[in-house]
Amino acid sequence: MFGTTRQTNRSHHAILAVVLFAVLLASTALAWWLARIRRPSAEQGAEILAGIRSRKLSAFWTGTSEQWFLARKGNIAVSWRLAWREPSEDGHYSGLDVFPVPGSPQAYWEHWTLNADATEGHYTAGTVTRGPIGFVVQADTQIDLRKGRITAVQQIEGKQYRSSTSAPPEYLPEGTLLLAASRVAAQKGRGGFVMVSNQTPPEGDRTRLLPIVMSYAGAAEEELFPDGAMVNVGGGDWVVFDSRGNLIGRIWKADNIVELTASAGDVAYHFREAPQAVQAITTYLKRSTATKPVDDSKPGE
Repeated sequence: MFGTTRQTNRSHHAILAVVLFAVLLASTALAWWLARIRRPSAEQGAEILAGIRSRKLSAFWTGTSEQWFLARKGNIAVSWRLAWREPSEDGHYSGLDVFPVPGSPQAYWEHWTLNADATEGHYTAGTVTRGPIGFVVQADTQIDLRKGRITAVQQIEGKQYRSSTSAPPEYLPEGTLLLAASRVAAQKGRGGFVMVSNQTPPEGDRTRLLPIVMSYAGAAEEELFPDGAMVNVGGGDWVVFDSRGNLIGRIWKADNIVELTASAGDVAYHFREAPQAVQAITTYLKRSTATKPVDDSKPGE
């Protein structure tokens, strides 16, 4: 009787061990799955960028696009934005973004060019300010992506920094941030990326890459975006896309500001200086070349 009981206990312990091992495997798998869906990874970001590159930019962008936005806080227009983009015959793209910060006397601008699959590009950014004889345009940042390497020249608080680093697979080339966000919206997914922050100094001679997390935040609840898909980009604010992947607005939650598409005339009605500021920037860009110093400035016409 004693021997039978001991054998039964051994069988029971063996079965229990198998069950516990299965539970452990299931728990580990569940923890891995939850970690993957809750924490956007660099691999997910790299996959999104690889998909964009394999299909080329022309699969997502067609023709010339010019979008104006009005930013409102309640019923008051507090700022504006221009997003312009056009293709060239060789499949390359160039774009210009201008966006005053509410309450600031300056507007910030970014001009970028990308090759057909976004593996190479050039970026210049700076400010435009109304001066005594017109608008003064200044460039403070240049970023180049060539042969898998990032090279940056940054003017920060009066000091110029030159740096470079290898571009990891999750690096967002300048000009692709909103495109990547639209793919996150289309996939209802997540992605971890890295970018260069214009006003963040490098680490020695190595360009500093800062992480940016994007995640699908569901359908827009606001009546202003009845069919919009929201993507959280790097914090508590959202960009909103329609079903075709077009940007239709932004929600700056902390400041209770909403950006909506508007006509150029509507923007000029609220901000008479907007067309002049854009003209000053385009004139500056026509006069400038990529080899000019980033602290070059000229009054706009």
